[in-house]
Amino acid sequence: MASAGCGIGLAVTAPLVGRLLGRPGARPVLLATGLAHLLALLGLAVTTEPVAFVALATVAGLSTPPAVGSGRAHLARLSAPPRRPAHAVNAVRRAPGPGRAAGDHLVGGQPGR
Repeated sequence: MASAGCGIGLAVTAPLVGRLLGRPGARPVLLATGLAHLLALLGLAVTTEPVAFVALATVAGLSTPPAVGSGRAHLARLSAPPRRPAHAVNAVRRAPGPGRAAGDHLVGGQPGR
């Protein structure tokens, strides 16, 4: 139930928080959601009541900061002219790493492609 509450909370607020990123800017949105998320996670760490645990997990989902989307938007702004936001986002998504390489080898693919 806690996992479902967290997932549903994230699904409900992710589009709303994403829209807020463009209005007041990323900093206040990330600070507010980050603080609320931190408090919910700290509450999860100390609670022993099942109902409180499910409620805090739901609050954690509702307050998940949009860190990945915000980071990709900032990366696009930092790319050198001519700006290629689509390329910058794709480079982050497809960046090779040990986990990606291991997964590619397990399924018989070529690393980094």
